[in-house]
Amino acid sequence: MAVIDLAELRDEAPPGPAPRPAVRPGRTSGGPLLGLRTLTEDRTLVGALDVAAGQVRSRGILPGASSECADTGTEPVCLRPTGGMAIWPVGR
Repeated sequence: MAVIDLAELRDEAPPGPAPRPAVRPGRTSGGPLLGLRTLTEDRTLVGALDVAAGQVRSRGILPGASSECADTGTEPVCLRPTGGMAIWPVGR
């Protein structure tokens, strides 16, 4: 995963062969950031981003999810490739 500086909207990691993840801020100010990377057409890796430390902690793999997700502050809500939405608790 890449770490993206949201204040400056610039990528802080060197470009790589993997697609860039989506980054979603939490609902509350100062809340955790989620990084999302599509692994296959139906699996998405979720990571908690610590921008200040430049670190990513894996939080889970969402089966049957696309990278079109929103962070509710407690769990991601993602569109399913087959249609509809799903909510996944990933444990922060």
